[in-house]
Amino acid sequence: MTFATVYCYPTSSRSNWLSDLGDYVGLKIVTKLKQETANYKEIFPLNKAPALITPSGYKLTETIAIFTYIVDKSNKKEFLGITEEEKANNLKWLSFMNSDFVGALYPSIYCLEGLTMEEHIARISRFLKFIENELKIKTTKYLSSDEILISDIFTVKTFDDVVGAGVDLSPYPEIVKYMDSVRPHPLMTRKQSFN
Repeated sequence: MTFATVYCYPTSSRSNWLSDLGDYVGLKIVTKLKQETANYKEIFPLNKAPALITPSGYKLTETIAIFTYIVDKSNKKEFLGITEEEKANNLKWLSFMNSDFVGALYPSIYCLEGLTMEEHIARISRFLKFIENELKIKTTKYLSSDEILISDIFTVKTFDDVVGAGVDLSPYPEIVKYMDSVRPHPLMTRKQSFN
């Protein structure tokens, strides 16, 4: 039985792996492309993606809310963290990556805001330096826990977008090491399908 339908953009790390997430946590999620849904704005008046709708008609937008809702409805709630500190740090990293980091990255990828590529890379580099330092001083194996949490998956998928935008991550050895440590996770090797 289908748990939900998620509408997304095919290249967005904010949403293009949500059916894989569903599979991982044991929930069937159908994924559709926002741009191929004729009545999308009628269903979701803010015209934002990702967006989720359940068979009962419950609608949800906002990346972090959707991630959390999917995992909370599953038998793998520990993917959001176990202790209160892990849960809070997981949410912190989801929020930072989704807002600050992606907010700097996507204008770079799509050459928005009239900045040069060098200016975009400088903006992204500020955040990469911050993350590099955080990884150096962290007391856990991953960002928030000794286990991989959903924020780790989202972070590494977003770093893949950084590399795809032409940013060299080799000056950030802690980030490269961290990415390599998360890559074996099943969610990093799955391939999203769109219905």
